[in-house]
Amino acid sequence: MSLCPIAHAQCAIQVENKGNPSSVRVILSKAAGTTVELADDRQKAKAFEEIAHILSATGAKSEAFQFYECAMKAGTNVKMYEGSEAEDMSFRIELITERAGHGDISGALTHIKDFPEVESQDWARFDLVHVLTMQGKFEVAEQVLASISDSKRRDSALADLAGYADDARKFAVADRAAHSVKDDIARIQVLTNLGLKLANDGQRGHAIAIFAEAVDIAKRLRSDDEGRGTGGAPQHWSHMFNSKDTMLGCISTQQLQAGFGSGADDTLAMIEDKPAHAHVKYVLFNERESLAASAGHATKREKRRSVDDKSTNLSPTERAIELAESGDYTGAVSGVSNLESHERPYAFSEIARVEAQRGDIAQALQFADSLPAAEKILALLAIAETLLDAKDR
Repeated sequence: MSLCPIAHAQCAIQVENKGNPSSVRVILSKAAGTTVELADDRQKAKAFEEIAHILSATGAKSEAFQFYECAMKAGTNVKMYEGSEAEDMSFRIELITERAGHGDISGALTHIKDFPEVESQDWARFDLVHVLTMQGKFEVAEQVLASISDSKRRDSALADLAGYADDARKFAVADRAAHSVKDDIARIQVLTNLGLKLANDGQRGHAIAIFAEAVDIAKRLRSDDEGRGTGGAPQHWSHMFNSKDTMLGCISTQQLQAGFGSGADDTLAMIEDKPAHAHVKYVLFNERESLAASAGHATKREKRRSVDDKSTNLSPTERAIELAESGDYTGAVSGVSNLESHERPYAFSEIARVEAQRGDIAQALQFADSLPAAEKILALLAIAETLLDAKDR
């Protein structure tokens, strides 16, 4: 017997004596039973994964693990497109990273070796590092990225880690990541970003040292900008323009942003290419003008933004949610029934969610049962999530 029916049976056994048709576990059992019957492996994998997410949130880690395994098994059958023989590696990697993002990091890591190609394994680890750094799990991310074999992808992962660590004021982590980057151009960029964040945090001495290190690296690069005149301006910077002059220009603009005006001028003086020097000088002048004026206009910009963000053009799904929130469930369903097939599942699940939020659980379940299988599963999961959220409050 395959693992997925076992997981479904286990879930059903655990809820059969609950006696409450609206309990989270009963709803999940119903969703699991419907998922097993799905013919589309992509839909099946995503549904099993969502069930696992909810089970994990309830603390049922072992059951969640089994449903994650079901998702991974279904994911191996997903192809790039209909009629293709090639497996959809990006979809399988997405399953791995989302599994880790919901807390099952060890389970996610075990499936990276499922890919026979080292390139795919590196890709999976890179995406996994991104998810972990977004969640502030920096030490785990460091361990994962150490296994990335491709140096360029590893440098990119290190830059990602350093950026999120900067934002979280985990400067020791960011410093380790910055100094682990092998490529000179990438290391300059990571170091200057770190220097800016350190200065903003008040660690000016450390920031000055980091900028000096970046300048030393830039001085070792080839010495001309080939007359391009881009000079490291942030809006023009790219890896194609990687001369000493360009990178010094990049550093000087960051130094100015960090409040080191004299340091920016000193770095500017090192630029040998005349067009590049002129351009960076012009950029620095405009940056100074912009920084001086920004404080007075900040409040006005915020007020204008808050007005502009109020859009009167609601999508059919957004209108349906508003109707459901007012209690007009019939109108809500009618408003989205003619949507494209790929849009309806989300719209119907949001209506079911609102019904559950309003306390109309029986009606929400009845609505879910009236839907086709794929749409029914999402509606049931939306109801279960709503009940779980209400329980946690």
